[in-house]
Amino acid sequence: MSTSVSRQDSSAPNVQIDADLAVLLDRVCEQLPHDYTKQVVRDFGRLKLWMGYDGSVRDYVKRRSGEYPSVSVEEGAK
Repeated sequence: MSTSVSRQDSSAPNVQIDADLAVLLDRVCEQLPHDYTKQVVRDFGRLKLWMGYDGSVRDYVKRRSGEYPSVSVEEGAK
């Protein structure tokens, strides 16, 4: 007997992302090797935004996108 079951949407909640953060998130995801990994990073970012962690998401995508270095110049010179 075959039963039809509809798949639930398992993606993170729909969160409004401002334009500059969306561009940075896309830039980070373009660097990732697999579609699955790209979707996980996008969903995780949206979930953290939904939970109120805007600052940490913004810092992460800026660091990963190359907008600012992950190690400060002073630390790297030592």
